[in-house]
Amino acid sequence: MVTTIFSDEIVNATELRAKQSQWLTMASERPVTVTYGNRKLTILNREKVRNLFVHSHYLALFAKHCNELIKGTKSDAFPWTEHLDDKEKRQFHEELVSSIMTAVITENWDEVETLLDDWKATAETENNPDLMRALKTKVPKGEYVTIK
Repeated sequence: MVTTIFSDEIVNATELRAKQSQWLTMASERPVTVTYGNRKLTILNREKVRNLFVHSHYLALFAKHCNELIKGTKSDAFPWTEHLDDKEKRQFHEELVSSIMTAVITENWDEVETLLDDWKATAETENNPDLMRALKTKVPKGEYVTIK
């Protein structure tokens, strides 16, 4: 099965100059490749290019994370996960899978970034005994726990 991933319109430089508005409008929706001599330059929508880079970044991290899980090795992708217990690691993985799948479909990667930030903060908090003790201390309303 062959899937066309990069389908673009191809135009030579003379035609681009003659119908510049038409080709630039088209380039805002899908790639337009301008040929001049033996060179080719592709015009792409900036947000779509950004999404491709973000997509690639998070999928590479996710693939590395999955490979580390399969091999049972310490995580280089998310080293802070070592501070999570087994139940939390499973929960993190399940939430990451769901978040990545949603982002691939919606092209909105903010949820993935927020998820990673939240879990990292959780792991760092659990790795700080003074902070954990303070969080578990009951204090009267209006008073605060001092962390040393």
